[in-house]
Amino acid sequence: MLYIIHGDNIERRKKARNEVGLSDVVISPETEDKEIKIAELISAQNLWGDSQIIILDKTLEDKEIKDIIYENLEELKNSDNKFVIEETKINAAVLTKISKYATKVFDCSIGELVNNKGNNRVPEKSPFKLCDYIAAKDKKNAWLELMKLYETDIESEPLHGAIWWKLKMENAVSGPSPSAFTFIMISLRAHNGECDFRNEIERWVLSL
Repeated sequence: MLYIIHGDNIERRKKARNEVGLSDVVISPETEDKEIKIAELISAQNLWGDSQIIILDKTLEDKEIKDIIYENLEELKNSDNKFVIEETKINAAVLTKISKYATKVFDCSIGELVNNKGNNRVPEKSPFKLCDYIAAKDKKNAWLELMKLYETDIESEPLHGAIWWKLKMENAVSGPSPSAFTFIMISLRAHNGECDFRNEIERWVLSL
């Protein structure tokens, strides 16, 4: 079975995840031997013979794993296990392609925001200054900027995604770092209800 959760409304995403169920396995762009693991999980069962729930977290951002998903859409659809593609944003063409194989698609978009004239989208709160401070390892200003963002209506999921994008750019130059791995795990742990998303992002910023 294949499920798709997309959008940047954290409350809707929580409801969608609750409906699908807690994950047994999480596969992300950092997972080793992704193709082998996905192939094994398509037909695998747990010790009690029950179906498993496999979260494919931010995997469409990674070309290698996106190609693996494309090649196995029919198998994912027909698997007794639940494969859950979870993304903040999905390209419309990609969504159209994979939706044909999905048991259910959860649209968790916040929706259009308008100004008091009712005809223009309100600019989103920008996390890019925060990302620059993080790249510079400026803990004080990064934390102050994070606190400013937390005073707005910014959601944790897109904020995490923006910081992760910046970290990936930095890692492309300097190579993977333990700090980046710790950061990506925040999203996975929050999805499983193991931590508070906002508090863990703050804790990570203070560890810079």
